[in-house]
Amino acid sequence: MNNQSCHIRKKRIVQSVFVLAVLLIIVMAGCVTAPKLTPKDRRSDIEFLARWAKDYSPFVELNEKYKNTPSYEALLPQYLEFAEHAQNHEEFYQVVDGYFKVIGATGHFYLIDEETLKWAKLGSFFGIIKLGITPGQFDRARYWARLSGKISTRAHPPFHVEGKQGRYFTGDDWQYDGTNIPKGSEILRVNGMTCLRYLDFIKANTSLKYDAYPKGWADYFVMIIDEGPSFKG
Repeated sequence: MNNQSCHIRKKRIVQSVFVLAVLLIIVMAGCVTAPKLTPKDRRSDIEFLARWAKDYSPFVELNEKYKNTPSYEALLPQYLEFAEHAQNHEEFYQVVDGYFKVIGATGHFYLIDEETLKWAKLGSFFGIIKLGITPGQFDRARYWARLSGKISTRAHPPFHVEGKQGRYFTGDDWQYDGTNIPKGSEILRVNGMTCLRYLDFIKANTSLKYDAYPKGWADYFVMIIDEGPSFKG
């Protein structure tokens, strides 16, 4: 009788562990699908960012005053137009990213990555994390986190660049593939293009096109753009 009870308990424990494992897999996996957004929805999202900046961000006024950042309110109409006419989710993401770069110009900002969202969803499911977000909202957030990793973005050059009257020079010594590039070396071409042609190209063909304010700031840096698999650095 005791052996039979012990066997039943073990069986129930195994069944409970199995059910828990299946439940965890279901919760962690979720259903990451592309959201259906109308032009009105996209405008509403940009308007939400503007309201958030006005009501909660302590930095927008400081950015305009001390960093010479353009007014997020003045740029709002153009970003609303960008959002409304976005042809796909990739374009819309870049519109949001461009607008938030104005709002969040102080310090770095980023989306929460997909892996963190998975665990946060699990913690929310068991009541460990309380953010007022439903499991479905975590999955929708994961869609944008996953998408962001596939979209070209701009990044700092691997060395300091100094711009002087349309010409560009390395501001620091730089080591590349065993070769030392001394400070003051002139940069003649980027990705096979002259510096000026490269700047024209990235302003018209990358996420920079969703910067509503003047792009003269990019002329100084000769920004490097991650162009996906063809990225040459």
